[in-house]
Amino acid sequence: MRKFLKIYIGLSFIFSFCFAFSLNSTDPTELYAAIFYYSQTKNPIYIDKFCNFLLNSANRKIKIASAQALGNYQNNTKSLKCLLKAYRQEKDIKVKKEILLNLIGFENENVTKFFCKVLNSTKDENLKSIAISGLMKNPKVCLNLLKKYLYNSNNPHFQAKILKIFALYKIKVDEKLLLKFLNSSNKDLKVAALKYYLYNPPSKEIVENIKNIFENDLDPQVKALALEVLLENSNLVEEDYLNFALSDEDIRKRIAYRLPFLKNKNLPLSTLNIFLNDKRDFIKIAALTYIGNSKNKKYCLFLKNFIYKPISENVKEAYLWAISKLNCPYALNYLIITISNLQNNDSLRLAAARFLKFIDKKALEKNKLKLKFLYEKEGLDDIKSYIKDILDNIQKGEKRKHEQKTKVR
Repeated sequence: MRKFLKIYIGLSFIFSFCFAFSLNSTDPTELYAAIFYYSQTKNPIYIDKFCNFLLNSANRKIKIASAQALGNYQNNTKSLKCLLKAYRQEKDIKVKKEILLNLIGFENENVTKFFCKVLNSTKDENLKSIAISGLMKNPKVCLNLLKKYLYNSNNPHFQAKILKIFALYKIKVDEKLLLKFLNSSNKDLKVAALKYYLYNPPSKEIVENIKNIFENDLDPQVKALALEVLLENSNLVEEDYLNFALSDEDIRKRIAYRLPFLKNKNLPLSTLNIFLNDKRDFIKIAALTYIGNSKNKKYCLFLKNFIYKPISENVKEAYLWAISKLNCPYALNYLIITISNLQNNDSLRLAAARFLKFIDKKALEKNKLKLKFLYEKEGLDDIKSYIKDILDNIQKGEKRKHEQKTKVR
């Protein structure tokens, strides 16, 4: 009943706003509010109204609101055509800017081609910048023009944006230009060049340059990015120097954000220990996620006693996930102990039951009786369901083995 009342009150609140404002109002303030509230319904019956305001209103604020409203209909051809038409006939740069921004969300090749035309024709730098952002979804439509801006523009903002796009799509960039960017005094260009090498392997010359940036640049963001590139490609940093860099909390935090996604799955134990001893839970969880994804069994012994440290429920869950993903020899016992201990939070017990699916089949089969006992004693249906799935799979496996033996006989 309480839930119903909340929904009723919420709907009443919305409808009261809708009835309070009219799309036929002559008051610009009221009309602006009406456009906003009706556009949130995403009902296509309002598209013609919004389009009319965008094409014919003399009020900039109303035009901008209408462009934003039409941007909510990203799968609607009528809305798209109106925005394109409005851009072509509009003279107010601020309105044109808003139209472009609301075209970015449309999944349409014609829109991408349109952004290419805008980049090629407009002289306004803000519009050019938005057009470059609009080409993110398919830069190949405008590849030659983007390359022209990357290699010949004197605008580092444009160059940095284009380089980020090229990095994501693995579009080859001349190494001399990248070296120039890496050594630039412009931070945006340097950061973009470093990010390029997160997606594209660097040459030996580039590696030496990035090592130099890591050792000498004092900016934490730049230093952390350089370190990430070096870690991503191989162990190019000496362990002591790496750990010294990670003693900086800001750099440690920045690396932690990317840690779960590193391709290099062989970080030193001493380095991981720095992350796991950090006072911040999200950094511990990032390190455990990295370890779980690594498939590197050497981390099992390293993790064995970590569970006995005073850690939060979230970190415990990440720990159980990591040892389960690695299929550590002790993982199944830890999961069973966690599930059977009723003093544990139910969400942690449920997570442990869910992680049983990662455990090696042979280990599960050997512990079938323990799992049966666990199932019979468990009171929560969700946890019982996970254990039952495991027991059912064990039974199916035993049945298949029996059938195969029978056939051989």
